[in-house]
Amino acid sequence: MTTSGLWRPLYHQALRAYLQRVRPSFLLDGRRYDYFWHDYNMTWRNERCVEVAIARAELAAASGRRVLEVGNVLSHYQPVAHDIVDKYERAPGVSNQDVVDLAPAQPYDLILCLSTIEHVGWDEAPRDPGKAIRALTHLRDRCLAPGGRMLVSFPIGHHPELDRAFGDGRLPFAESYLMRRLGRFNHWRQATWEEVRSARYGSPYPFANAIVIGRAFSSPAPAGATEP
Repeated sequence: MTTSGLWRPLYHQALRAYLQRVRPSFLLDGRRYDYFWHDYNMTWRNERCVEVAIARAELAAASGRRVLEVGNVLSHYQPVAHDIVDKYERAPGVSNQDVVDLAPAQPYDLILCLSTIEHVGWDEAPRDPGKAIRALTHLRDRCLAPGGRMLVSFPIGHHPELDRAFGDGRLPFAESYLMRRLGRFNHWRQATWEEVRSARYGSPYPFANAIVIGRAFSSPAPAGATEP
C-alpha cells in the first residue's frame, strides 16, 4: 500500500466526523432527517446518506407489517427481517427473481426500492428501456396490499427513459420529490425539476448529483399519506 493509501482511511474518517458535526441533517417536504453515515460504501460520499435515511424512517413506521425490498440494499447497513428480491445479488435471505414476475401469495404493506429501479431493463441484455416503468406499475398494482405504500428512489442521469418518464408524469407516483447534491462535501437539499432535469450521474461530483424520491399508494391511500 502506498503512503497515500495508508492515509486514505484516516482522511475518510475525518471527513465523516466533520460532516456529522457541521451538516447533521437535511429537509424533505418539511420533515427533517438525520443524514445516514455508515462505513459500508462510505455513505458520506454518495446518495445513500439521503435515501437510506428516508427508507429507515419508512421501515420504522411499518414495524410489524409485511415489507418487501426490491434490491438488496438495507441489509448491508443493518439487520433486516423483511422479504428481499434481487434478480442478481446472491446473499442469505435474498430471493433471486425478476421484479416484473413477482406474484406474492400475500401483498405487502410497504415496498422499498432504493437506487435499483434504474438498473431494471437498462443494465440488462437485451436492453428494454420501458421495463423499469412497467416494473413500478406492477409493484403498485399487483404487490401492494390495500392501504399499502411504496417508496422508490433513483438517481437522475443513469436511465434516460426513466428520467423522461418522470419529467412527463408517466411514473405511477402519487407524490414525488427531488433532491440535489450541493458541493463536494455531499450536502443535499430539495430541488425543482428545472434545477435537476439535466443532472449527470458522476459529474461534477461522484455518484448521483440528483435523485428522485417517489411514493405510490394502493387504493385507498392511507390516512396521512404524506408522512412516513
